[in-house]
Amino acid sequence: MVQLNVIGAGLVLGQLSLIGSVYIISQVVQRFRRFGTIPISLKFPMYIAFTDIGIYISVMYNQLAVVFTGRVFQGLQCQIQGFLFSIVSGTNILLVSIFALITFLSSKYNYHVNFGRYDYQLWIGIILSSIAGGSIMFPSFSADKYWCYFSPNRDGITISIVTTLFTFGNFFLTIIFFSLTLYQIKNLRTLHRHNIQSNLVMNAIELKITKKMLFYIFNFLIQWGLALPYLCIPFTGIVEEWMYLLCNVGMCSGGILNLIGYLYNEGFYTRNSSETK
Repeated sequence: MVQLNVIGAGLVLGQLSLIGSVYIISQVVQRFRRFGTIPISLKFPMYIAFTDIGIYISVMYNQLAVVFTGRVFQGLQCQIQGFLFSIVSGTNILLVSIFALITFLSSKYNYHVNFGRYDYQLWIGIILSSIAGGSIMFPSFSADKYWCYFSPNRDGITISIVTTLFTFGNFFLTIIFFSLTLYQIKNLRTLHRHNIQSNLVMNAIELKITKKMLFYIFNFLIQWGLALPYLCIPFTGIVEEWMYLLCNVGMCSGGILNLIGYLYNEGFYTRNSSETK
């Protein structure tokens, strides 16, 4: 029953996550065709949607193997699968941290980072960093109970150290940048209330962007927060079924959480260029 719950939750949530990710991408592409530009508040959820699709493919490939063969991949095939998952998940985590930094730079120093058609440079840097992390962990990837990552019965401490430091480090940086952004917006509001000269247009834009980013960053914290108990297994030595369930729910809910934030910020249909910042 527990195995059915763990795998079943992943299979069901995964399909919903895929639908949510495809919807976001289609809406942003539709806006780009109409106006020729994509603001950062739409690039953020769209890029996350791309990584959520990557996570979906990796997780489904793992778990469908269990459903149809009754066993997890073994040996080199399992190591490759773990390596690929580390790339897509690492890309997801780095994207959120980078956009949190961009939001802070925009609000604090009026410094706008817009790669435009050169966004591929951002992706190359992030993917290469994820590949480097996955390469370090590659020898330690092995078959676990439900998927390929690390086995509690083997030495998974290398994976746990790299993954935990990477995840917690990016959590910490994301929270810092986002908190500093909120503090800056609070200062701008104070200046406005006291009729002190300030860039009121920038104030309104940054406040709107911060509100949107809040949803996406908060959803990121939920998604990866659910996975942390599982990632800490080699440290704690505690192995419980609920850890697998929470991890699978978190990994397969990214597109759902991202869609909730997108619908709240943008609505069901693409808005015109004056309404989306």
